[in-house]
Amino acid sequence: MIVRDAFQNSSPWMQLFFMIASVVLVFVLFFSGGLLLGGVIFSMSPADLVWVMGDVSDPGRGPVLKYFQVVQTFGLFVGPSLLLAWLYSSRPLAYLRLAPLPPARVWLWSSLAVIFLIPPANYLASLNETWSLPDAWSGVEQWMREAEDRGNQIQQLFMQDTSLAGLLGNILVVAVLGAIGEELFFRSIMQSLMVRVFRKVFPGVLLASVVFAAVHFQFFGFAPRLVMGMFLGYLLVWTGSLWAPVMAHFVNNLGGVLLGFALIRGWIPQDAEMIWSDHKLWPLWGACTLLSVFCMWQLKKNPSNHETVSV
Repeated sequence: MIVRDAFQNSSPWMQLFFMIASVVLVFVLFFSGGLLLGGVIFSMSPADLVWVMGDVSDPGRGPVLKYFQVVQTFGLFVGPSLLLAWLYSSRPLAYLRLAPLPPARVWLWSSLAVIFLIPPANYLASLNETWSLPDAWSGVEQWMREAEDRGNQIQQLFMQDTSLAGLLGNILVVAVLGAIGEELFFRSIMQSLMVRVFRKVFPGVLLASVVFAAVHFQFFGFAPRLVMGMFLGYLLVWTGSLWAPVMAHFVNNLGGVLLGFALIRGWIPQDAEMIWSDHKLWPLWGACTLLSVFCMWQLKKNPSNHETVSV
């Protein structure tokens, strides 16, 4: 097709512009459709739904927020990624690094690498929470902390349903859809374009990771998300398969969902999360970091697809 040929032959900078435009367009379409469908599902007007999304103080609004989390995932990440892959390549699945499927060892080492990375990343998060801006930036810091509090409130609302159905719903929305959607966009699309723009892997991975960390709007968790973004980015670079970062992202999110569920159920003490900020355990965090690096090295020395390693 002439249209696809024009997109495929455009410069990386132009493709980057198309990426931004497609995100805006697809999100507006999905959000508008989501408001109409949500009005039918929840028997509310679109205006009321928008108001509900803005007020996260009512525990009964968890289902509405979960619904719009799904709408957001498809509108911001999945939809634009599929559209851009179709425009930029005659082989969309290969462009997205979804085909072929990697061997079992890639799934295994990716899972182990992120499991070992979680403790030091959470320790870094505990340090990040203590950071503050200069007094001249106090207004910005207040806005950042309010955004952080809102994100935490939404997470708590998601965890309020302690039934098995509620747990499975959170796993689907947060762990499965979250991992697939964000990796499709930030790694397959954005990171690949950034690498082409800079013609080097590191700045492309770094910039995509910065955007990945920033869009969560939880700035006092920016540092660990940046580290996690770099980790996921190099999983794609070293394996050539998107399924490696998807698997790692899924395991990371699944751990958070299960931990939140256990806390709400009272299976573990409420102060269990404080272990991440225990400075006396730095040898453990260091050992976990080394083990994660070892798992990454196993993937780097045996890439699953040599043709797609250099994204």
